[in-house]
Amino acid sequence: VNITKYKDRNPNKTERERFHPQEIALLWEHKNDRYYQTILMLIYSGVRVSELLDLKKENVHLEERYFDVVDSKTANGIRKVPIAAKVLPFYEGWYNDCSSCEYLIHTMDSEHFTYHNYYGTFYDRNHTHPNMGYTFRAVGSGLDMPLSWPSSDKDMIDASVSEYLDSSTPFCAYYMTFSG
Repeated sequence: VNITKYKDRNPNKTERERFHPQEIALLWEHKNDRYYQTILMLIYSGVRVSELLDLKKENVHLEERYFDVVDSKTANGIRKVPIAAKVLPFYEGWYNDCSSCEYLIHTMDSEHFTYHNYYGTFYDRNHTHPNMGYTFRAVGSGLDMPLSWPSSDKDMIDASVSEYLDSSTPFCAYYMTFSG
């Protein structure tokens, strides 16, 4: 079977840009910041953001320098992931700083860190909200604003408020802001 004819035919494929060496060097300049550490942990492991955030300590094997991804979208996603020596101190720091935390990556309040991709496709909102009668806007779904990290709730409001505020039509606006 010649599988090369199927190359680039994944309809769900998302084009991503790789980090440039200068960008990675900039991240390393902030290596003492725990949240920059998580970005470096992602870069050096290649796992999805959700896979790192959902990583339980019981699946982290520091001495053997690997962790198990035990939950994934596909069966092929279940795997052992090596921990690069360069970022091992970050894993150790997250692991040891909260003895009561179930998850490796956690909030300052020792809670499970969750992930919101800030796009309308999160929880299929781009399908569910219009079906409930809403005019739905999100980054990538009709909301014209640059996506940056961290994003500003004010920027989102500024980019959308003119759609309804000056309208003579009654409205109800619901914002799912970046901060929650």
